[in-house]
Amino acid sequence: MSTFQVSIAKSEEEQVRELARTMIRQRAALVGPDDHRHEIPDSVYRLLLSVLKIMPEGKPVSIVPQMQELTTSVPLRQYTLQIGLFL
Repeated sequence: MSTFQVSIAKSEEEQVRELARTMIRQRAALVGPDDHRHEIPDSVYRLLLSVLKIMPEGKPVSIVPQMQELTTSVPLRQYTLQIGLFL
């Protein structure tokens, strides 16, 4: 398993804020190229909204699988910081 980390460019901050505001006001869905609407499961929706609220603050967001083991080769501080973003 690997860690996925993403941050946004300064030029995208307002667009991400607006997307978060829209998702708070009304339930969003994914629309495919065939115009078929795909509902987003609640757990995924909450995760996306959490990420969208954090990103405009300039903080990179990391997603770490829960089953990933801590080892002495990876500093504990790294995991503490990643977990702290979602608190």
